Amino acid sequence: MRQRLSDTTTLLRARDEQIGQMREDGARLANTLESERRNHEVELLAERDRHEQAVNAERQRAHESVEREREIAAGERQYLMRQTDEIRQAAKANEAVLKEQLHEAKAFAESFQARAGRAESEAAFWRGKAEAAAEESNRWQRVSEEAAGKIDGLQGRIRILEHELAQRAPEESPTEKPAN
Repeated sequence: MRQRLSDTTTLLRARDEQIGQMREDGARLANTLESERRNHEVELLAERDRHEQAVNAERQRAHESVEREREIAAGERQYLMRQTDEIRQAAKANEAVLKEQLHEAKAFAESFQARAGRAESEAAFWRGKAEAAAEESNRWQRVSEEAAGKIDGLQGRIRILEHELAQRAPEESPTEKPAN
């Protein structure tokens, strides 16, 4: 009986060590998953920041481009107004000269309109780029939310495994007899 008691005690110690090892393994796994979740979250936040910076940079470039074109257009408008005044004054002096200058002013106005049209097209292009970047940012946000859901699922699985481990511990109680 002493030998059986000694064997049972040895077996129980071995099982206690196994249970302890399983708990340590479970804790390491939980720590690893938490660390990976944090790392993934940091990466997602960094990626989102990069996308937001890119969107903001695109918006800024588009805004600056539109502002440059507006300044150019304002300068060209002022130039056109000065030229028109000169043409009016010259018309009183010489009708033939006026017709020639009027022709030049029309050509300049057409060029200005073409440039203004290009500026509007470019502004529309940059607005499209900004919208596409915003959609990309939204897509990354969805990916981040999906990853968070997966992490929550894994944490739930860990809790289930810990619960199963805790339930197995009572099943391997000291009342079990070793098979000799």
